[in-house]
Amino acid sequence: MVLICNHIQSIYDDEWKNDVLYYTGMGQTGDQSFYFMQNKTLFESNDNGVQIHLFEVFKDKEYTYTGKVKLAGKPFTGEQQDSLGKTKVVCIFPLKLLNNRLVLSDDIDSAFSIKEKEARKLSDDELKHRIAQRVL
Repeated sequence: MVLICNHIQSIYDDEWKNDVLYYTGMGQTGDQSFYFMQNKTLFESNDNGVQIHLFEVFKDKEYTYTGKVKLAGKPFTGEQQDSLGKTKVVCIFPLKLLNNRLVLSDDIDSAFSIKEKEARKLSDDELKHRIAQRVL
């Protein structure tokens, strides 16, 4: 299984905290389920023998192979906005690399710069709403 974590063009809030990536499951509109398509495969991946390979996007159209990952804990649900801007239930998968993570600081800076430019285009009310949505 191949997962792509796009840090510059994604409706989801995938993020690394310490050495764990909190990866949002599949489905752009409507509530997500742990028992739907790839979400089910990922949910059962510690038992079903499927290898999971992670790629990250820090620059437009440039995919960086991060490495093999596995579930680092029990998946859980949260709330995020869908592609239509409506709040929905999402599946969140805590993933840990099986090897060391190597990401260049230039890549992180590039992704952050793009997100910062997008944020500057938003109204104060929209920024406040998005910040409130990120509270876990």
